[in-house]
Amino acid sequence: MWLDNLLLSLDFKSILLFLVLFVLIADYVKNRNPPNYPPGPRALPILGNFLDFDSKYPHLSFSKLAEIFGNVFSFRFGSNKLVFVCGYKMVKEALVNQADTFAERPFNPVAERFYSGTGGGLFESNGEKWKKQRRFALSTLRSFGLGKSTMEQCIREEIQYLHDEMQSHKGGLFTPAGLFNNAVSNIICQLVMGKRFDYSDNTFQTMLRLLSETIHIEGTIWGQLYQSFPWLMKHLPGPHNTMFKDTAMILQFISEEVKRHKQDLDPSNPRDYIDTFIIEMQNHKDADAGFDETNLAYCSLDLFLAGTETTSTTLQWALIYLIKHPEVQEKAQAEIDRVIGQSRLPTMADRSNLPYTEAAIHEIQRIGNILPLNGPRMAARDTTLGGYFIPKGTTIMPMLYSVLFDKTQWETPDTFNPGHFLDKDGKFMKRDALLPFSAGKRVCLGEGLAKMELFLFLVGLLQRFSFYVPDGVELRTDGITGFTHVPHPFKVHAKSILTRDLAISNSSDNVKSDYVKNRNPPNYPPGPRALPILGNFLNYDSKYPHLGFSKLAEIYGNVFSFRFGSDKLVFVCGYKMVKEALVNQADIFAERPFNPLAERFYSGTGGGLFKSNGEKWKKQRRFALSTLRSFGLGKSPMEQCIREEIQYLQDEMQSHKGGLFTPAGLFNNAVSNIICQLVMGKRFDYSDNTFQTMLHLLSETLYIEGTIWGQLYQSFPWLMKHLPGPHNTMFKETEMIVEFISEEVERHKQDLDPSNPRDYIDTFIIEMQNHKDSDAGFDETNLAYCSMDLFLAGSETTSTTLQWALIYLIKHPEVQEKAQAEIDRVIGQSRLPTMTDQDNLPYTDAVIHEIQRIGNIVPLNGLRMTSRDTTLGGYFVPKGTTIMPMLHSVLFDKTQWETPDTFNPGHFLDKEGKFMKRDALLPFSAGKRVCLGEGLAKMELFLFLVGLLQRFSFYVPDGVELRTDGITGFTRVPHPFKVHAKLAEVYGNVFSFRFGSNKLIFICGYKMVKEALVNQADIFVDRPFSPMFDRFYSGTGGGLFASNGEKWKKQRRFALSTLRSFGLGKSPMEQCIREEIQYLQDEMLSHKGGLFTPAGLFNNAVSNIICQLVMGKRFDYSDNTFQTMLRLLSDTIYIEGTIWAQLYEAFPWLMKHLPGPHNTMFTDTEMIHKFISEEVERHKQDLDPSNPRDYIDAFIIEMQNHKDSDGGFDETNLAYCSMDLFFAGTETTSTALQWALIYLIKHPEVQEKAQAEIDRVIGQSRLPTMADRANLPYTEAVIHEIQRIGNILPLNGMRTTSRDTTLGGYFVPKGTTIMPMLHSVLFDKTQWETPDTFNPGHFLDKDRKFMKRDALLPFSAGKRVCLGEGLAKMELFLFLVGLLQKLSFYVPDGVELRTDGITGITRVPHPFKVHAKLAEVYGNVYCISVGRDKSVFVCGFKMVKEALVTQAENFVDRPYSPMVTRIYAGNSAGLFFSNGKVWRRQRRFAMATLRAFGLTTSSMEYRICEESCYLQDAMEKKKGEPFDPVPLLNNAVANIICQIVFGKRFDYTDQRFQDMLNDLNELAYLEGSVWAFLYDAFPVLMAHMPGPHNGIFIRAKSLEAFIREEVERHKLDLDPSSPRDYIDTFLIETKQSNKEELGFSETNLVLCCLDLFLAGTETTSKTLQWGLIHLINDTHIQEKVHAEIDRVIGQSRQPTMADRAFLPYTDAVLHEIQRIGNIVPLNGFRRAAKDMTLGGYFIPKGTSVMPILTSVLFDKTEWATPDQFNPQHFLDSEGKFVKREAFLPFSAGKRVCLGEGLARMELFLFFISLFQKFSFVTLDGIKLKTEGIIGATRTPHPFQLCARPR
Repeated sequence: MWLDNLLLSLDFKSILLFLVLFVLIADYVKNRNPPNYPPGPRALPILGNFLDFDSKYPHLSFSKLAEIFGNVFSFRFGSNKLVFVCGYKMVKEALVNQADTFAERPFNPVAERFYSGTGGGLFESNGEKWKKQRRFALSTLRSFGLGKSTMEQCIREEIQYLHDEMQSHKGGLFTPAGLFNNAVSNIICQLVMGKRFDYSDNTFQTMLRLLSETIHIEGTIWGQLYQSFPWLMKHLPGPHNTMFKDTAMILQFISEEVKRHKQDLDPSNPRDYIDTFIIEMQNHKDADAGFDETNLAYCSLDLFLAGTETTSTTLQWALIYLIKHPEVQEKAQAEIDRVIGQSRLPTMADRSNLPYTEAAIHEIQRIGNILPLNGPRMAARDTTLGGYFIPKGTTIMPMLYSVLFDKTQWETPDTFNPGHFLDKDGKFMKRDALLPFSAGKRVCLGEGLAKMELFLFLVGLLQRFSFYVPDGVELRTDGITGFTHVPHPFKVHAKSILTRDLAISNSSDNVKSDYVKNRNPPNYPPGPRALPILGNFLNYDSKYPHLGFSKLAEIYGNVFSFRFGSDKLVFVCGYKMVKEALVNQADIFAERPFNPLAERFYSGTGGGLFKSNGEKWKKQRRFALSTLRSFGLGKSPMEQCIREEIQYLQDEMQSHKGGLFTPAGLFNNAVSNIICQLVMGKRFDYSDNTFQTMLHLLSETLYIEGTIWGQLYQSFPWLMKHLPGPHNTMFKETEMIVEFISEEVERHKQDLDPSNPRDYIDTFIIEMQNHKDSDAGFDETNLAYCSMDLFLAGSETTSTTLQWALIYLIKHPEVQEKAQAEIDRVIGQSRLPTMTDQDNLPYTDAVIHEIQRIGNIVPLNGLRMTSRDTTLGGYFVPKGTTIMPMLHSVLFDKTQWETPDTFNPGHFLDKEGKFMKRDALLPFSAGKRVCLGEGLAKMELFLFLVGLLQRFSFYVPDGVELRTDGITGFTRVPHPFKVHAKLAEVYGNVFSFRFGSNKLIFICGYKMVKEALVNQADIFVDRPFSPMFDRFYSGTGGGLFASNGEKWKKQRRFALSTLRSFGLGKSPMEQCIREEIQYLQDEMLSHKGGLFTPAGLFNNAVSNIICQLVMGKRFDYSDNTFQTMLRLLSDTIYIEGTIWAQLYEAFPWLMKHLPGPHNTMFTDTEMIHKFISEEVERHKQDLDPSNPRDYIDAFIIEMQNHKDSDGGFDETNLAYCSMDLFFAGTETTSTALQWALIYLIKHPEVQEKAQAEIDRVIGQSRLPTMADRANLPYTEAVIHEIQRIGNILPLNGMRTTSRDTTLGGYFVPKGTTIMPMLHSVLFDKTQWETPDTFNPGHFLDKDRKFMKRDALLPFSAGKRVCLGEGLAKMELFLFLVGLLQKLSFYVPDGVELRTDGITGITRVPHPFKVHAKLAEVYGNVYCISVGRDKSVFVCGFKMVKEALVTQAENFVDRPYSPMVTRIYAGNSAGLFFSNGKVWRRQRRFAMATLRAFGLTTSSMEYRICEESCYLQDAMEKKKGEPFDPVPLLNNAVANIICQIVFGKRFDYTDQRFQDMLNDLNELAYLEGSVWAFLYDAFPVLMAHMPGPHNGIFIRAKSLEAFIREEVERHKLDLDPSSPRDYIDTFLIETKQSNKEELGFSETNLVLCCLDLFLAGTETTSKTLQWGLIHLINDTHIQEKVHAEIDRVIGQSRQPTMADRAFLPYTDAVLHEIQRIGNIVPLNGFRRAAKDMTLGGYFIPKGTSVMPILTSVLFDKTEWATPDQFNPQHFLDSEGKFVKREAFLPFSAGKRVCLGEGLARMELFLFFISLFQKFSFVTLDGIKLKTEGIIGATRTPHPFQLCARPR
């Protein structure tokens, strides 16, 4: 009654509203998705996503959705939900890996009506019925030939029918679709029905039409509407009804065929599928298996649908793509002709021999994309896919389109590219991602038949026909998508290849026509008799055309005619005749003739610079010339570009280290880069792939253009454009070059500044805008063509000339040596050549010109055309005649050249050896068409060749003979060859050199230097006169270094004996050095690991040793006088080796009157002299003759005893000798130590190995002694190698011959100054295995024992060997070992120390700074005392693991800490510092509680994702402006722990929350600072002292008060039955257990909460901060992370932890951030629970132990590149994520961070959310600092970034 009343009270609107609401609610309830269901577009009620469905191109629209939602997404058609699966990997996962799960078909309303609800057929059936029917069909079809020769024969017979049908169109247009349907259907007809149909059979054609129509409608919107709304659509009119009507008619056709079969069935001899099925029906009474007559009709229908449409459509796509890519069609036909020919049809056995054709067929299947959507599948059980939950019964759609066009699987997915299926050797290769027939258990059962049909049909057609469309017709490739993807209707021509070969008719009519057409006018140049049609082609020498034409010139004279087909040419030969044509008659021969090649190259535009004519050519040529000149052509800017490129070229050649290399590519690179800078405004790196591709295309195009193929195309273009061959490659490559240039033009347009053009392209674009006259060629198309011409002309010719240069110089080494001698004499080695050098290098210039002549780069030149009738050589040449000026005939004209066939630079030298021009040198042509880049080419040739000969000598291996015949294309290039390039050593090991009027002889190489200084020691002992030393020593000939004769001998003997008496080489001196080591160590340690300059410290230390010998005292490093003297010494030695000193030596009479740095040298020397003289005076005052203290004392005594003034024992000489001892004893050893640091830093493995040896032999308890030397073979080898490669005295001191002698076979007269080159000894390739490499192995034998090397002469040799050699060796050993014993040296990341040095008298390093840190010398277990407390530090993964994991029980407790005791009242409170039962019980309780509140579960995951949204919003509000991310990250991370501990989150603006975070940050910093260590070391003292340590306790109290307030609030509304968070649970436990001894008290609750905040906020936030820093600094990694996140998650949903498995790269990045972020570098102290051993050391009970996590995360034995940010540490070779044992950011063992799981979840979800939403950058691309601030955690320096929404 109440319902009636209710209904009566409702009006119509209310009822309607009720019904709508009911439907909406019902739709929502019915269609709501389960948790973790794949995302997708938002669906409308009832309709679902129908409005998002693109019925025209559904596969494209679904692909776009995949880009948004990922490769697994959902979609609703009405109430039907589908999950789309995209991409090869995901489709394979579904169809292959989970084949059983996705083998079934879902319910399908269309199929339900097709099959009358029987669930029949082969395609839509399921379960056992499907399995049995599929097995039956496969076995039956195989028995009737599927995959066998019988089926092959059927197809070959059908090919003939298809041939005949196409032939019947006689080359006219026809539609291939119907013919393909006929042919392909006939194959399936023979299998199913046992017969083929005639193509004109009406019934057959009707059935084919019905099949096509059914398949098309089923894939349209009508089919989809029926699928979605069958209850509605079956009552509505529309095309969908036609589909069912057509199916019924097909079924009727099949049923009639079944009846016919039944009438004449022979069970013992089945003829086909129908017969076999009928027999099976009779034998198989199981109705569930589907063996009934109805299902026979349905299965036959399925075979027709699947077996006809797909293969036929593929063949249609084949024609389309082959017509659109004629080069592919031609290449396939060429392969077919070569393998099969025309005499037989193809067989499947041919397949392996047709790799290119096979690749083309597979590529057609891929790009044809016949079944873009595949058939739907249904999940047989609950499963996951791509991390998403797929419930049982879900319909999935594997998108085959997404597989066939998967960018991760195909190099050029959107391009037709048979190369997808070819390896680098051109062999066919299968590709897993080719799935045109689907995959898994439902893979097309006719796959084998389809592959056979495609191969045989397509090869059979291409064997017989060439397919094309009329000019102007463009075939469409977008297609019509129904159930299959079919082409738009199209028509083609099929031209018989057999008739094409008969195109040249030799009928008498054609002969007559040819004669009339090609008759010559009177007095036309003679030539060989031409054949009809062919002309003189049989006379053409395609290999050496220039030689062939030269022979014809000898027969017919210098003007003769020649015919290529119907094209007549007049050849002009010899210098005089070529000059007559090109210069005297320049106006007549300025035009280019019509050229079929150029016509096709330039798309018929008559464009470019090379082939254009008339006003267009003139304007373009003038424009190009003026533009190129404005950008430096022929001027110094261009010269500078070439000189810079020379250095790149030299470096590239040098990199081969004298080994064989191919110069052609290098010359192409260098020369092309010059034209690139003119045209594009930039140079390319030699390894740039795009650049290399362009150069390859240029070379190949030019080569083919000059071959027989180019000439054939010129002569018979109408034929050749239809024929396969290399000529087609030429056009394709030209298109690619033009495309490359066009892309460059587009880039220029984007940043063009019309007021400041950068290059030819810019200027052309500006001219286009100013010059609207299209006739002048100023358009974008012509810009590309002109640029291409500049490249073709400007790269190949010069590069080829340089190649010929090497060949002729190698074949004529005397020419190479003579040129190098001239270059060395004029330019030397100190600078690169300039064009002003050309006049001074006549011989070299002559060589270059002769190379241009004999190289004969363009033997035939470019064609010209007469603009009017003229005469040439007495012959009539009518207007329009094509002429060929033969440059070869000019360059080899016997009337012009003395020895034309011989390489002879004398052609260009007069009798006085001066360069002379020759008119007959025309390598760049002549006249108005002379090469516009002639000036540039000449400049390049001169500078490149001189620059190379200046640096290298070129040669080939013994027995190799370089060819000079060349390969003639458009240019004449050498046969490929390889050469050696060694640094030029053109004068041998003894050569002379002049400085002004001073002549020197340089002696090089170990053997020659030894010969001079050792074997002829007496002859080469004296010093020559030196103006500079004469002034140094005031003309006294004094000192130790520059004196000679008896004075020198006496002073040297005295110095040696005196220094020895004061300890030189003895233990007293050793002790002095060891004491100085301590001063040096202390000074370095005072920098506290910061950067410092070592040069000054080494000078101090080394000088102090010589000071103690000479002056008897050492100086403090801060002594001003001492520092001044050292500075003066360094300055003097430096200037002494500069050009100023050389100038003074060469021109003393001039330089002593001129200002300059040389004067400083003398001033400095005087000041040093004065300093020493003052020291002498002080010594004289307190001298004790019976007890001399030092060298000065001994010298003064000797002065008093030795009145022989000739012996140099006077006060003046004492000062000079002392000065020499300082010069020699300070600078060299100090510099050697500097080089030592540089090479040890550059080779850290050497530094570590030496330190390991020092630790093993000496340890840390004492300083080194010389006795240790024998036990340190590796270190000793390192020191010697440093002396060698440091090369401190590269030139040594000069000597003078005391009498006439010979050296190296040369006469050296008495008084000659010689310079023994120590550099040449220390780097002598005959003495050292790897002279240019730092290699301590030079001094180690095979047993790794130290060995001396005779060729180590760092201190010179002979009678003038350094008298302080023994001291220097002692100093180097003791200082270096002492330093490496204590310190490790390194430089900041990114700093590269230079090894080139600054060469003065000595070779010193460029100024540099280093870090010196305490060496890792104590091993991985060592002890440090802080105050009275000793702690053991444990380092390295293995040792830390040993302590924390293997001996976990021994190292579980925390040691006593005064600071902790003051905060926590001892070790009985909190989670972090408590011990024993309290710690165990509290840890278990905390773990259980945190898990109960979501730790590691989906609820916690949800909270973090929710917090991510707040974080994203906060960053979004910054609107891309710079901000500090730290507060926001702290807020977000802290809120997660707040929800666990307090049960709530705080707003980011909450002041109490911010105060708490501030306290946390400060507390964490102070706890790890030096103040905390001081408090723990000296608590009694620090408790009463002011300082930051007091902040630790203030902050801790503040935090405790905050937490205590929260606890009080919780107590007010606590519900014991429903705890909300950690505090509630703790309070309940406190009431229930009453176990304060286990820590359950309110006081401990506060301290435990404090620990949870400290551990749970600070570390995770800092890690995220480091993550931002490293991904901003490494943008390529950030981009890669973005790409992976987009691909897996997209933008439509938040990340989940399930995504982690699909984000291997991002996961690796996160782990690497944690590793290199090194958040807790020191970890927390542990305490030994009992006596034990660790690393072999005794650790007594109660010892504090610190496991250093830094040493684990940066352990060089565990990480490939520990000091670099490298995500590859966590990826295997396949890019999958790998765990690493040595990854311990959360510590390890029983004290491992209890929040590890939460931290990992937070890091993953926060990180993904941020990078899903934003790209992070810094303002102006500033690199962020990565060194960090160390507290309890390692914190980044403050930084700002910009978060830009993606």
